[in-house]
Amino acid sequence: MTTLLNTSTSLCPECLKVINAEVIVSKGRVYIEKSCPLHGQFSAPHPWSDPRHYKVLVKLSEGVNDFIADGLVINLNSICNQHCPFCFARANESQIEEPSIEEIVKKVSGFPGTIIYLSGGEPTLRADIAEIIKAIKLFKRYRVFLFTNGKRLTDKAFVCKLKESGVDLVILQFDTFDNAQSLLLRGEQLTEIKLDSLANLKMAKIPVYLFVMLLKGVNTDQIERLIDFASRNSGYIKLLNFNPVWRMGRFRQHDEFDASSILIEIENILGCADEEFFNNTIFSYYLFKILKRLLKKKGNQHPKCEMRCYMVLHKNKFVLLGRICDIERVGIYLEKINSCLDSRLYYRGLRIALSLFCFLLKEFLSKKALRAVVFKNVRILLKTKFNLLDMEMISIIVGTFHNNLNIDLNFVKTCNLFSDYPGKTRYYNSSCIRQLVMTNDIK
Repeated sequence: MTTLLNTSTSLCPECLKVINAEVIVSKGRVYIEKSCPLHGQFSAPHPWSDPRHYKVLVKLSEGVNDFIADGLVINLNSICNQHCPFCFARANESQIEEPSIEEIVKKVSGFPGTIIYLSGGEPTLRADIAEIIKAIKLFKRYRVFLFTNGKRLTDKAFVCKLKESGVDLVILQFDTFDNAQSLLLRGEQLTEIKLDSLANLKMAKIPVYLFVMLLKGVNTDQIERLIDFASRNSGYIKLLNFNPVWRMGRFRQHDEFDASSILIEIENILGCADEEFFNNTIFSYYLFKILKRLLKKKGNQHPKCEMRCYMVLHKNKFVLLGRICDIERVGIYLEKINSCLDSRLYYRGLRIALSLFCFLLKEFLSKKALRAVVFKNVRILLKTKFNLLDMEMISIIVGTFHNNLNIDLNFVKTCNLFSDYPGKTRYYNSSCIRQLVMTNDIK
C-alpha cells in the first residue's frame, strides 16, 4: 500500500538536472521517487523517513519561498591532516586554490546573514587562520564559527591564539570515546586528541559545538555517553549535533541509518515521546523567526531540516525544557504571533503577545522548577552581559544532509546555511547543493 504525501522537485543523481518528484509512504516509511527523461527512475528513503517526523518538518517549510541568509560556509582549503574513510569533502583528493584574506573578506562583505563558518579540508592548517578570523570580526555584525577535527587544538598556544582572534565557537568533530570505533570511522585512534582539545578549549573559555557522525552498528552506542558528557561539561559545550553519515564524497558501504532512526534512539535514551521533540522544534523555530524579525534580521534562524530539544540544569540534573514549562502551549502562541506578523496584523499580534506574557507569568508563579531555572540563568546573563551561550542549557540537534539520491528541494529551498564556491564570488543557498556540484566537478 503506497500513499502520496507530497509533491516536490529533486535532482537527477546522474546529471543533477532538476526533475519532478513524489514523496510517498510505503510500508510505514517515507520515500522520494523521481524520474529523469535521460537516466530513468530513482527511489530512495527520504532523509526523514518516519512519516511523523516528515509531517512536522514539512509544515514548518510550507509557504516559505524566500532564502533566509543566516550562515555562510567559507571553504579555506582542501587539505587535511587526516585521511578519513568517511569524508564528504573528499579532503586531500584534489587541490583548490586557497582564497586569500582579501578574497575571503570580499565573499563575506556582501553576505546579509550573521554567522560565518570556516571550513575545509581542515581550516586550522591555514597558517593565517587567526588573521582570517580577525579580518572577518572587523565587520562587527558577524560571529565566526570554526569547523575542525581538533588535532591542532592540542597546542595550548594555538588555542590561545584562536581566542585572541575573536573566534566565537568551535565546532569539533567528535564521533566516539572508543578508539576502535575511531579507527574505523576516521582511520586513527583519536580519543585522547579530542579530550586534550576540549580541555584546551575549556581553558580558553571558547564555547564548543560537538558534531557527531553516526554509523549504524558502529558508534550508536556512544549517543548516551555523549549526551552525559555534554551535560557534565555544559559550561562550555553548548550544542550536540547528531547526524547520519553523509553519503557524499568518500565513504564506505554501510547499513542505512537516517535522521529519523537517530531521533528515535535519542528519545529512548531521554525517555521522551516524539511530541516532546516536536514541541521543542516548533517552539525553537518560531522563537528564532520572531526574534530575527524584531532584531531586523539579526540573530539565528532555526533550520527547517532538523529536530532539536533543549535541556536545562535543575537540581544538578539536566531535564527537558518541556518538563518544567508547557513548551507546547508557548509554541502555539509563538506560531500565532508569527502568523500575525506575516499578515501585518500587528495589533492582533500584540494582543496575542500580551496573552503569552500572562501565560508565562502564570507558569512562572505556579512552577517552582521554572522559577529556579529562570533566576539562575538571569544571574548568569547579568554577569556575562547577556551572552546566551553562557546559559546553563544544552541544545541537542538531530540533523541530516541530502545526497544526490534523496535530495528534496522543498526542504533545501528553505535552507539558511549558504556556501561559497571556491574561486568564485557566489553562494549556494544550501551546503548540500554546493557539495553535490563540487563532487560532480571532482568526478
